[in-house]
Amino acid sequence: MPANAKRCSRKPTCVMLINEISKLFHDRMRQKGERANFKPTYQAILRVVAHEPGLSQLEIAGRVHLAPPTVSLALQKMEAEKLIRREPDARDLRQVLVHLTDKGREMDDVMRHTAESTEKLITKGLSREELETIYPILLKMRDNIAEGGQAK
Repeated sequence: MPANAKRCSRKPTCVMLINEISKLFHDRMRQKGERANFKPTYQAILRVVAHEPGLSQLEIAGRVHLAPPTVSLALQKMEAEKLIRREPDARDLRQVLVHLTDKGREMDDVMRHTAESTEKLITKGLSREELETIYPILLKMRDNIAEGGQAK
């Protein structure tokens, strides 16, 4: 948080803290990404495709929790920038599968290292036991909101 930013005088809830941590994390990733000419929307998509090459656009949208049209537009831009390539599915020609290019892999590596260094900063001073305690709690919280459906 910037030195001149004022904190709320009331004690933050867990969700407020998670939101603040998330915002700070994303701001840092955006700043680092801008220096590498990397668009924030690409990070999650590249990460998913790096781990699971050959996913369809719809599968990617589900994994990154973005609307299919948003993913479609991002993939078009990423393909134009030669970060990904799309290939027809040999088993189902209606499907198009997404793969990283060498340039996409390099960009994913840069952003993964940035995320890892940011995670080290965030978890600095936490013991292994504290991390092992908080991880399943955060998973439960994420699953709770994911199972709760979309906000109305």
